[in-house]
Amino acid sequence: QEFLEKQEARAGLTGYRDTQTLLESKSEQAAAADEEKGQTLEEISAVVSQITQRLEDKKAQLKPQMEQLKGARKQYQEIQKQHTKEKKHYQKISLQLATDRQSLENECNRLQNQWHDDERQYYSLLSATHMARCQLDKIQMEEEWSGITRPTAATTNEEEEKETRDERGFLPNFKNL
Repeated sequence: QEFLEKQEARAGLTGYRDTQTLLESKSEQAAAADEEKGQTLEEISAVVSQITQRLEDKKAQLKPQMEQLKGARKQYQEIQKQHTKEKKHYQKISLQLATDRQSLENECNRLQNQWHDDERQYYSLLSATHMARCQLDKIQMEEEWSGITRPTAATTNEEEEKETRDERGFLPNFKNL
């Protein structure tokens, strides 16, 4: 070794051997690292291949379900479209019925108010007619008691009407009104 060192010194290459040894050592380390990288790369490639294969298997397994899902989505969209159409139709009819109901209620209220007014007027006229009959009866009774009038055919008809009226209650005979 000394000899080699002297030879290197004479040639002006001191430390060449050490550098060469170091270089060879580094080359061996690099080769080992490259080999390890290659092995790791192969392992990673194997894992990627396994994952890819599993993905393909899962895709193949899920493909019928995906097709079924696509069909279900299409059917859902059709049902949704039909539902929207029917809902609009229902709302239109519902609005029309509500409007018609409101019109009928207004008409019923108007007719009921008219009926109440007519009934009120009927009973008012009935009371007035009854009062007039009572006054007429009173006048006729006073005339009979005072002896002013003589019974006539008209008076006889009125007496019959009075008897009929007494049988019916206080309601007048509307035939003669």
